[in-house]
Amino acid sequence: MRDMFGDDPNDKKDNDFAKMFENSLGGVGKSLRVGDRVQGEVLSIGKDEIFVSTGTIHDGIVMKMDLDPLAAPRKGDVLNLFVTQVKGQQIYLSPKPTSKNIGEDIEDAFDMMLPVSGKVTEVVNGGFRVEIMGKVAFCPISQMDLVRIEQPELYVGKKFEFRITQYGERGRKFVVSRRDLLKEERELSTEEFWSRIPASHQIGQVVEGRVANCASFGAFVEVYPGVQGLVPLGEMSFTRRVVRSDELFKVGDTISVKVKDILPEQRKMTLSYKDAGADPWSTITSKYPVGSGVRAKAIRKENFGWIVEIEEGITALMPKSKSMDVADFNYDKIKLGDLLSLQVSEVRAEDRRMTVVPPRGEVDESWKQFTSVSKSDSFGSLGDQLMQAMKTGKK
Repeated sequence: MRDMFGDDPNDKKDNDFAKMFENSLGGVGKSLRVGDRVQGEVLSIGKDEIFVSTGTIHDGIVMKMDLDPLAAPRKGDVLNLFVTQVKGQQIYLSPKPTSKNIGEDIEDAFDMMLPVSGKVTEVVNGGFRVEIMGKVAFCPISQMDLVRIEQPELYVGKKFEFRITQYGERGRKFVVSRRDLLKEERELSTEEFWSRIPASHQIGQVVEGRVANCASFGAFVEVYPGVQGLVPLGEMSFTRRVVRSDELFKVGDTISVKVKDILPEQRKMTLSYKDAGADPWSTITSKYPVGSGVRAKAIRKENFGWIVEIEEGITALMPKSKSMDVADFNYDKIKLGDLLSLQVSEVRAEDRRMTVVPPRGEVDESWKQFTSVSKSDSFGSLGDQLMQAMKTGKK
């Protein structure tokens, strides 16, 4: 009898039985080799061994000591295993990969340019030995970092990510590079930085950076991995005239800088070292009010007068025209390095300018004996005597 579609029901039953029989055979005819990966269901658990399905007509054996004692499997669990040995009908499995598996994994990582984790074990001629998945690789010293390596022994014992650059002859030629990965990471980091710099860095913000290069016109400071800003010579110091950036910095120094300007389109950033610290001129008006006595050292003679140093970062002009008309001042006898007792006559903090003159007015005549003093004399005692002289004159 046929159904409404013209099919014989007995034919359908025969087909279903054939499929069931085929399924029941499972992996009959299928064989496993050392290094094959197996997903096996735990069938039974003995004292020292665990029996699992292998997808063939033979069950596999896993030694308990090869498994993590803190994660003991139960019946019905599925384990990811590797075939380690085949003896007739006995198939031995382990969660640990064989050398064949490791070789395949390393070769796959090489083919697909995937990073692999490795531990530096020792320094050798021209580079380092690196242990990766139980195999030994070579990393040339130039490929270990982005910077020149002066102390290679500092890398021994540390774990890093590497890229396999050469792999052949079943692992006998196994060369890796860390530098390639670092360059890629830096490039990605740089792209990310410039895409979000109104958000991460703002003009006026003080940040820390590493001196990456000292050039004749300034110093380049890395404020973000792969991102450098320039500190021009004029932005280095309030207190001295800097001719070369290496007068203040050396490569590798960590310094604080203030962001002065940002040009994301051009990927340029201007930084200031002097503005990141305290400006000595910010308190000049209260510290040295007009009429107060100061101690100063003669540091440079000009046609119009002497440039004197009040303290580090603070210089002032002592005009020749206002000094020559003071009796007994002996302007022409002043020598470079002499310490002088003077008086503040004008302060313009916004212009970073100060003018000083020989003391006059209601100051005791005793100041004259301190006008030109050898630099071997005490700086502190001069100030004390000047202040005492000024107090005496006001009485």
